[in-house]
Amino acid sequence: MLNIAGDKFVKHVVGRSPGGRYPRYFQAVFLAFWELIIRDGMRISSRPEAALKLHDIGTSRGPLNIPGGGGDWTAQDKRKNIDVVKGAIRSAFESDPGFRQDAAQFGLASHLERILQNSVTEQSLFELKQGLLTLGATWEFDERSWEKILRSITAIAQHGPQQNRLPRHRRGR
Repeated sequence: MLNIAGDKFVKHVVGRSPGGRYPRYFQAVFLAFWELIIRDGMRISSRPEAALKLHDIGTSRGPLNIPGGGGDWTAQDKRKNIDVVKGAIRSAFESDPGFRQDAAQFGLASHLERILQNSVTEQSLFELKQGLLTLGATWEFDERSWEKILRSITAIAQHGPQQNRLPRHRRGR
């Protein structure tokens, strides 16, 4: 959106020269986007409209009321300002029909993170690989690693639908 606006964040949102630090403004805007996209399952339908709605939202003429001077910024003040930003930009969003079906979305990504954190060792149906590039001085595509990964994927896929069942003679041990 800032590319569309042709401005830096501070200039576009706060109306000040770039270079100053305005973390509370950034936090309010960031969390508004996060809530709309991740929590509410929406996506941006019009970047130009969102950019327009954010223009000067943090200036003295704008609706944000963020105290300066580094003092306390209460949870109530944060919530009010996040809600102000969400209200201002909501019309530039639409419902995302693919929400939570995409592995990159928050819910499924955190599920994958839990699986990875709980898997201390590799198992017959779970394998960790470092990636497709060598880790030396120069990063190059690792053909041998690629072949090993393909063999592992094939072996896991050939395990079949009964992969979680133990043979009868091993049950109860």
